[in-house]
Amino acid sequence: KIGVSKSAVGGVAHRYNLKSIKRRTYNLLNENYFHVIDSQDKAYFLGFVGADGCLYNRGRGWQGVLSIIIQKEDIKILEILKSKLLTDKPINSYNKYVSLQISSDIIFDDIGDKGLLPRKTYGNTIATVPTIFMPALIRGYFDGDGNISFHKNILETRVSITGYERNMLKLQQYLES
Repeated sequence: KIGVSKSAVGGVAHRYNLKSIKRRTYNLLNENYFHVIDSQDKAYFLGFVGADGCLYNRGRGWQGVLSIIIQKEDIKILEILKSKLLTDKPINSYNKYVSLQISSDIIFDDIGDKGLLPRKTYGNTIATVPTIFMPALIRGYFDGDGNISFHKNILETRVSITGYERNMLKLQQYLES
């Protein structure tokens, strides 16, 4: 209407640290999905984000981002998450990976409120959820960082989850209880 591109408006908003400028070019109709963890699927996705997701914020004036990059063979997980978030954001594909990046301060803050914070590599990757939903959270975490191996020679099957020691101790404590 005024002869200025969306990127120019976004640039001005960024330059002047204007918070709530939505730079989205896609719909996101269920931004409050992670606000209250009251279902198995929400707990599952928190576990999955803890294992294979990332939260980041580019700085003042930018929205927080939920980013998930996984192998193409697991694309169904991202498709289900997209349907839960009611978004038409495309899943990007490159080489043998697929990714989904959702810009939303609401999602960023809600996931953070559950204990998952940016730069989680050495921090907390096990979200806080009601005890009834812990099995679903562990399934999500397992789908991200778990492994099942079978050794024919010794007829042994191993189930394992890989992660930072502090987080694995949290899972161990829950499983032992």
